[in-house]
Order: sequence, then structure tokens, then C-alpha cells
Amino acid sequence: GITPFEAFYKRKPDLSNLHEFGCTVWVHDWLKSDSKLKPRAREGKWIGYDAESNGHRIYYP
Repeated sequence: GITPFEAFYKRKPDLSNLHEFGCTVWVHDWLKSDSKLKPRAREGKWIGYDAESNGHRIYYP
């Protein structure tokens, strides 16, 4: 079969930036970067793309 995207654009979609739901991600934390010794990133879980902006939705357990 062929996807609607392939039928319209005559090429396969670029899925290189697609993440798996729930995968572990590291996010730069601007608020904790005031010291060289403090961690500069927080571990979270990727839950999807934000519908209102060009960003990602991250869950911090």
C-alpha cells in the first residue's frame, strides 16, 4: 500500500525527528544553569508534540 502523504508528495515522509512515546529524553534546564557544578539537564519522558507551538511535551516524573 501507499500512504496518503506518498500519493500526494510522491515521496516517503521524513521520520528522522519522530520519537517513540514514553522514551527517555534529557532537557536543558535554563533555571539550574547558574552554577558550573549543578546539573544542566533534567530527565523526562517524551509524550508528544505541542499542538499550539513548535515544541515537545515532556513529562517529569
